[in-house]
Amino acid sequence: MYIASNGDRVEVFSLWSMNDWTKGIFTEVGKYNGLLTMTPGNPIKWVWSNNTPPVNLPFCDYDNHLCFKTVLVAVFLFHQYRHIQKQRAIDEAWVAPWHTLKIHREEKDKEKAREKKKMLAMTAVKKDNETVSGVSMGASMGTSMGASMGASMGASMGESMGADRVGATAFWNQIAVTIRISKKLQVYMTNTVMKQARAALKMEHDHIAVFMGACIEREHVMCLYGYCSKGSLFGAIASSKFKLDWTVKFSFIIDCIKGLTYVHNSPLKVHGRLTSLCCYVDSSFLLKITDYGMDSFFDLTVAELWGARRDPEYRLVQVWKAPEHLLREASTQTEVINSVSVAGDIYSLGIIMQELILRLPPFGMFPEMEPGDILEAVKRSTERGNAPFKPIIEEGACSAELNALVKKCFSLDPVKRPSVGDMRKVLREQGRLLGMTDHSSILDTLLLQMEEQSSRLQAIVDEKGKDLLEEKLRSDTLLYRILPKEIAETLKKGLKPNPESFELVTVTFLDILGFPTIASESTPLQVIDFLNEFYKFMDDTIVKFDAYKVESLNDTTLVVSGLPVRNGILHAREIGRLALTVLFKINSFKIKHRPDDQVKLRTGLHSGPVVAGVVGQRLPHFCLFGDTINICSRMLTSGEPLKIQLSSMTKNILETFGSFRLVERGEIFVKGKGAMKTYWLMGEDGNMELLELQRKFEEEDIDEDFADAGS
Repeated sequence: MYIASNGDRVEVFSLWSMNDWTKGIFTEVGKYNGLLTMTPGNPIKWVWSNNTPPVNLPFCDYDNHLCFKTVLVAVFLFHQYRHIQKQRAIDEAWVAPWHTLKIHREEKDKEKAREKKKMLAMTAVKKDNETVSGVSMGASMGTSMGASMGASMGASMGESMGADRVGATAFWNQIAVTIRISKKLQVYMTNTVMKQARAALKMEHDHIAVFMGACIEREHVMCLYGYCSKGSLFGAIASSKFKLDWTVKFSFIIDCIKGLTYVHNSPLKVHGRLTSLCCYVDSSFLLKITDYGMDSFFDLTVAELWGARRDPEYRLVQVWKAPEHLLREASTQTEVINSVSVAGDIYSLGIIMQELILRLPPFGMFPEMEPGDILEAVKRSTERGNAPFKPIIEEGACSAELNALVKKCFSLDPVKRPSVGDMRKVLREQGRLLGMTDHSSILDTLLLQMEEQSSRLQAIVDEKGKDLLEEKLRSDTLLYRILPKEIAETLKKGLKPNPESFELVTVTFLDILGFPTIASESTPLQVIDFLNEFYKFMDDTIVKFDAYKVESLNDTTLVVSGLPVRNGILHAREIGRLALTVLFKINSFKIKHRPDDQVKLRTGLHSGPVVAGVVGQRLPHFCLFGDTINICSRMLTSGEPLKIQLSSMTKNILETFGSFRLVERGEIFVKGKGAMKTYWLMGEDGNMELLELQRKFEEEDIDEDFADAGS
């Protein structure tokens, strides 16, 4: 038992029991260090037959006069016991045994660790070109603070910060938490510690990280806070991947001030350890403060301080401390004197604001100085006659009002530093220029300002995602032009589409009569331009119908309806209307290099069964197979210009609709089939669009034979 520096009595007892009565051997059955812990498998062995400790007196004494009093006392003690047990359960619930924590560190991935260290070493000035209307908040810092300014400082701080060691991620009871590792070797469960934990558990605010618990075991002393997925503010400032425009910077400043205001108005009254290392950003880009309260976890003993002073990370954390606290803090042979104040928090807040404004580490404008050199310079500046040593924010790096506010935070006289309330008043007007209200979050502001823009916080990711989506859309569009959508989707999944039989579809061949002559009398480029225009004319027409263009070979086009999606007998109607539309509109198609020539179109239709499948792997091609294709080809080659010839099979299906006008041609000889009766498709009654196209077509009087055939 000993008396700690804060006056608490610290007790550590061992409980021993004679469990071997014959040999008189005592064994340890429990320990007490604030909480009694019994040794598993080694209970106290009582001499009584029922192995229970004896009582001093019978329950009601020997004359039973204590029964009434005993009942009252028992009720009172029972309620007290329940209260103590409930409070003990609360006090024990936040204690996290070390073996229940699963620490996750990115250092396990050496490549990630190397990359992160490289980024921290390159925390140089980045020019902010954003400007705010009326306030030049986004002006660049100038050539005097060039790319090399923060390199040395960033490297030394990146080397010393140990950010992932101090603030890492862990899983406790299957819940993700942010851990803040302390330099304390061990924390004992004293009344002071339990009182601090109770106060921390009551802290609730949007900009205060929730205190989840703590580990107090030797060499594993740490506090657990609510998980913040974006990491520490120090890491965000140092990372080139974290986009920090003025809206984000200003929002983080406001969030930090709001959180600090809550701490100052709470029973804690002061934070005392405010740094950008203990400020974290959650998934909603809200800044949250940790390390509040729990002084027993951060106040070091003399022995612990001697070890900590050799740690570069400890010197780095001191850079955020106010000059008066650096001077007041000292150590005697028995205890360490720690100095904290509200004004000291304002100085630390000013350092954080400097980090955000310049996107530099603390005092990053002095890249040649190590953290230890900075601390000595700050201490010397408090001596009479020496110039103040404080961060420098050049004009143009932010608005004049914000610059003046930060300079007040660095005042050597604590009384002259502004309060958090005064700072919020000054920044309220600055926020209005950015479209931010006093109660709006960064997400609210971004939604208002960037409704027609992608998020600037993840600009690179969003831009790449947008490009990827557009490229995928272009690829899909191109693929759907080559293959039917259903088959294309199957190929995209890595599957091989199986050939499929279709019982009844309607196909049509269309070609240009006299194309070989046109091609022979034209240059290759003219032929290509002519075919491109013709294909576009055909594609623009086909897309209006439930039909699919299977292929185009020179001047010949094959179109089918009824596959890959079956449509009953509608395929004949769709192909019939398509053929009539192309025929009636062909007079509007002109050959650019032969404007006097009129395209003479031949069309053949037939209905029947086909097999559809994809042929080829490197260049997959959708093909139709079956006798239906051959017969349709014969309908084309035996046809006449500007006429639509169809088989009796297609004619029978069209007659079921009762609107198509058909004229019997008679029997013709079809190679491989013999004599076949065929028909001419003349038009469709009741279809006003087709009737209008037919009227214009006939007025052109393109071919007198067409008029004769219709009579």
